Amino acid sequence: QLIDAQEDHHLWSEKWDRTLEDIFDVQDEVSEAIARRVTPTVTGHELKRLSRTRPQNMNAWEEYLQGLKFYNDRNYSDLDNQGLTEARLHFEKAIALDDTLYDAYAYLALCGFWDLVHFTTEDSKATLEMMKVHGRQAETLNPENPVALIGLGAHFFFSGDFPNALNYAERAVQFNPSFALSNWWLGLIQAHAGKFQESEGFIMKAFELSPVDPELERIYGALYCSYLGQKKYQEALDASDKALQYHPDQGHMLGWRAAALGHLGLGEEANSALNRYLALRPNLKTRDDFRRIFVPNSMLTDPIIEGLVKAGWEPED
Repeated sequence: QLIDAQEDHHLWSEKWDRTLEDIFDVQDEVSEAIARRVTPTVTGHELKRLSRTRPQNMNAWEEYLQGLKFYNDRNYSDLDNQGLTEARLHFEKAIALDDTLYDAYAYLALCGFWDLVHFTTEDSKATLEMMKVHGRQAETLNPENPVALIGLGAHFFFSGDFPNALNYAERAVQFNPSFALSNWWLGLIQAHAGKFQESEGFIMKAFELSPVDPELERIYGALYCSYLGQKKYQEALDASDKALQYHPDQGHMLGWRAAALGHLGLGEEANSALNRYLALRPNLKTRDDFRRIFVPNSMLTDPIIEGLVKAGWEPED
C-alpha cells in the first residue's frame, strides 16, 4: 500500500502471490509501481537505483544478511569485537559464494573502521589497507554504491586525508541523499576537517532520515563533534550523554564527555568522568599519546585535549 501520510488517505495498493525464488522480481515490480505513482519527483540517481542488480546467489545473499545482523548488533565496548568477528565471517562467506556482492565488500571495509575505533585490531596499518582494498572492490562492482564510497571515505578519514574522505562522503550523499549513513558520515568528516557549522546540518539530516537507526548513538557522537568544534559545550555534553545511554562503556565517548565537562568548568563531575576514562586508557600519559589514538590531523584533537586538561588531566609533556 502507498499512503499519503500528510493527507492521510490511500493512494495505491496491490497484491503479489509468488514463490520465494521470485522475491527480487517482486521487489523490482513494487519499486517501479510506486515510482510511477510519485513520478516526476523520482528522477536521476533515485530512479536508477530502482533497477539495481539483484543477487545472483540466494545462499550468498543469506550470508550477507546474517553478516548485516551481526554488524548492527555488535558490541561497542573497547577490546571486544565479537559481533564484528561474526559479521566479517558472514560477509567473507557471502563473497566466497558470490564475488559480485558489492555490499559485502563495502561492509568488510566498515568492519575495519570499527576495529580501529575500538582498538580490536593488532595491526592498524594492515587494517587500513584492508579497508582500502575492500572499498575499491565494492566501488569497482558498483561505482554508485554509497556504502562502498563510505568505506573508502572511512579509509581516508583514518589516514588523516580529509580532502579525499570528504570527496567520497559527498559522492555518497549525491548518489543517495536519503541514506542516513551517507549524511552521518559526511557530517562526521566535516566536523573533524574543521567545517563544524556545516557538519551540523548533515548530522541532523541523518536523525531526520532514520530516527530509530541501529547506529543512533554514532550519530549522537558525530553531533558531539560538531557542537564541540562550535564551542557549544552544553550541547556537546548532551549529545555525549545520549550516545552513552545506548552503550555506556564506549571508551572514546567517555573521554569526550569528560572534555565537554572540563570546558563547562564542572570541576568535580569533570574529574570523576576523567578518572573513569583514564582507567580505560592506562597508557594515556602525554598529549602525543592521545594524538596517536585519535583521528590523524583532526581539528578536534586540541579542543578535546584542552577539555581533558580542564577536567584535571596532567599530561607529562
